[in-house]
Amino acid sequence: MRHLQSYDDADQARGLADELEVQGIESHVRSDESRHAVWIIDEADLEAATQLASRYSGAPSDSSRTEAERIRKQREVDKKPVRIPGLSQSGGLARSGAVGPLTLALIVLCVAVSVMSGLGDPNSAILRALFVVPISPEGSYFVRFDWSQPWRLMTPMLIHFGLMHLAFNMLWLYRLGSQIEDLQGTRLLLGLVALTQIPGALVQFGVSGPLFGGMSGVVYGLFGFSWMQARYASRGYSVSDQDTMWIMGWFVVCATGLVGHIANAQHALGLFFGLLAGMPAYVAFRRSSAKVPLAKGSWADLNIQGFQRFRRVYFDPYVPLWFVGLAVVVLFVG
Repeated sequence: MRHLQSYDDADQARGLADELEVQGIESHVRSDESRHAVWIIDEADLEAATQLASRYSGAPSDSSRTEAERIRKQREVDKKPVRIPGLSQSGGLARSGAVGPLTLALIVLCVAVSVMSGLGDPNSAILRALFVVPISPEGSYFVRFDWSQPWRLMTPMLIHFGLMHLAFNMLWLYRLGSQIEDLQGTRLLLGLVALTQIPGALVQFGVSGPLFGGMSGVVYGLFGFSWMQARYASRGYSVSDQDTMWIMGWFVVCATGLVGHIANAQHALGLFFGLLAGMPAYVAFRRSSAKVPLAKGSWADLNIQGFQRFRRVYFDPYVPLWFVGLAVVVLFVG
């Protein structure tokens, strides 16, 4: 799915969608508080859609709307609805119904470790064996990482301290991991897990010692990657605004220290590397659709002021960079 055009007026966006429908090009209109974006379902239609959009006057046509509605109704009758890849009816993350093999394996391992360790009892022999460095029964450990045991950079993600910690991470791992594995395969998911876990484990060890664990760093990395794909690529990803606000809100709350000792370096580096892995999609999108947010002399330039103007000019086009900046701040402050 590829972005085609955005409008301030919802009728203009729907009018373009109607014109496209009449020409046999399926599209979808995504709206937020002030902008209405037209997205092309099939990337193969992008060139034809771009040409049609360049001729579109911005004035919705009653005849096109009537014909487009007829086509859509006929599609429903034929039981061939427009499918927006990766988007569920609720607007959240879509799933094919079957969890991928790597996602399932990680969930099973995390649950098994949690059960066998008494939900993160630090005196558990299992946990002492899985921490980033071995910890003796007396609590002593080496202060430097042993590079002869590189797997220890991965094993802390299997440790969870309490039922809520486990449930939160497994829910997001299931939703995000399943989507990535379904759309781009197990090998990509494995690479993302390693990329978003290993740097955070090393830095967190240096910051707080070895007594940390959890899949949260990986979860934030998978979120960052999926978020970038959902907004700037055409692979069928979807992450709703509600999901984004929820998970990023929790990211900030954890960074304040109000909820106790949290591995914030692991969170921050996971998010950073997940966004970094998705950055090519953002760069390609910016190159293909770069526009002046408020063209001088336009209606928007003359009428949109205050916070809405700030958001349109400085925030919306650079949200990934704001997220990266937030991750860097949490890394150094937390």
